Amino acid sequence: MVSGVKSNQLIIKKLTDLSNICGEMDGLRIPPVMDFSGNVAKNWSTCLQTFRNFMTASERKELKEEVQIAIFLNLIGDEGVEIYNTFKLATEKVKLDDVIVTFK
Repeated sequence: MVSGVKSNQLIIKKLTDLSNICGEMDGLRIPPVMDFSGNVAKNWSTCLQTFRNFMTASERKELKEEVQIAIFLNLIGDEGVEIYNTFKLATEKVKLDDVIVTFK
């Protein structure tokens, strides 16, 4: 049971870190979650543009690739994560641009 507690503590720390990374900064709003209903192509374009603007404006483009991918997956929501989980990407070497291209 000790390992379960340590695992939960690690999860809480990672979520806290992600929350600090994605949190509002000087009035910068967090982008909304991707909408997979209606015109998905238009919604994807808007979501991607909003994500890229957020990363630039919040100066998060210099973070490690894995952190940028985690932010991206957080912002595309549960449905997007489910789609991502079907991709056959080499997780150790994956780049944010690879993830985005695969979604297209």
